[in-house]
Amino acid sequence: MIEITIDKDVPMRRDKKRSGSKYPFEKMDIGDSFAIPIESSDPTDVQRRLSSAARRMKSQGKNFSTRTLTEGGVRVVRIWRVE
Repeated sequence: MIEITIDKDVPMRRDKKRSGSKYPFEKMDIGDSFAIPIESSDPTDVQRRLSSAARRMKSQGKNFSTRTLTEGGVRVVRIWRVE
């Protein structure tokens, strides 16, 4: 069995708070969109990250929709503000 030692008076590291999203959702009007290039062979990860970030905007009455497309020979995930 591992013996665990209790430490006292160890200062807790402060986590850096993120200042907003790295995506421009708050600046978008209905009909606006932006594209993120897909660097891997699987677009699911990029689409999941964008959808998750966009879902947080739903409480502000803003809805978004994503699609995986090929634009100029490059695969991208494009996200539109729809409401």
